[in-house]
Formats: sequence, C-alpha cells, structure tokens
Amino acid sequence: MSFSRLGTQALLQYYMFPSLGFGGYRRVQQSSRGVATYVPAEIGKLDDFTLRNDGGSDILVFA
Repeated sequence: MSFSRLGTQALLQYYMFPSLGFGGYRRVQQSSRGVATYVPAEIGKLDDFTLRNDGGSDILVFA
C-alpha cells in the first residue's frame, strides 16, 4: 500500500484489492507497468526525442 499518497488514493487501494482479489489487482498493476514501459520506449524511437532513462523504473526524462 502506498501511504505517501492522498487519503483518497489509499482508500481506493483498500477498496480495489478485495474487490478484484490478488490476481485481479496484480493484472491491473502489471498492465499499468506495461504501459509505463511501452509508451516511453516508443517515444524514444522518434527522432525528435532522446530518452534519458529506462522509462519504467523512474520518472520519465525526455530531451
């Protein structure tokens, strides 16, 4: 659980976990992670941008 977020987001996590179950919650998080790695990789392929980090484990940095 992420308690450094606003209370509303932590409350939503408490709701989503029992609602989806462990497997469902894991699929949602894996899907989000897939998007977070796919989008920067594709943008990094464009000539107009240079990807400055791996684009999935940290905040995205483009130049």
